Amino acid sequence: MCVPSLQMDECGIYTVKETNIYVKPAMLIPARNAEGLITALHTKPDDNASAKYMWVSSNKSFKLPPNDNFPLFCCYYDWSPGKTVALVEGGLKAYVFAHLAARMKVIGAAGGQFWQSHHELIGTLVRWNAQEVILFPDAGSIVNRCVVLDYFRTFDLVSKIDVKIKIAWWGQEEKTDDLDPDDVLKSLSQVELTKLSLLSVCEFWAFVPGEIRRNLLEGKHKHVFPVLT
Repeated sequence: MCVPSLQMDECGIYTVKETNIYVKPAMLIPARNAEGLITALHTKPDDNASAKYMWVSSNKSFKLPPNDNFPLFCCYYDWSPGKTVALVEGGLKAYVFAHLAARMKVIGAAGGQFWQSHHELIGTLVRWNAQEVILFPDAGSIVNRCVVLDYFRTFDLVSKIDVKIKIAWWGQEEKTDDLDPDDVLKSLSQVELTKLSLLSVCEFWAFVPGEIRRNLLEGKHKHVFPVLT
């Protein structure tokens, strides 16, 4: 596959060049910016033995210059209002979610690590004139310390601009028994709407197991938790 990439010259100017990269048979998932332009390609290999998702890159990782941000998956229909923006984990899931929830714009991040795309995320929210973000946590996320930390790093980042933060909650505490966000939308006809709630950051924090809360508040990343106050 021949794909465009950016190369910095001796003057610090980025220019486009073409690079030949071999990609195994896979589904290609385009990462897009706020304007819908493709910034990178994510792959989901057909071979189940391979890594679940990889960037199309010579080293299987990719960051956008000049801020070394991971690409985001900004998905929406032309008629989707931008005031409320959904945050979901992953690229493919972001496209599925945007199709099922055409009433709002969607941003996906690989691994749900939005904080690793801080310039891209804040820039997108500003360009979309977003007033509120709603995080849709995956099932079982609250019992995973690393995932909870990723969420609160994102909350801390978004709290620095004038955007409200809400968390969609339908009781998805267990990974094996509960539904992920896209599954919930597909099942809305069977799920009682009263089971879907929008929590504040503090209300969401209350669902996190006590041991994980104590570990995070006493750890080296405790500086990201002033958002709870």
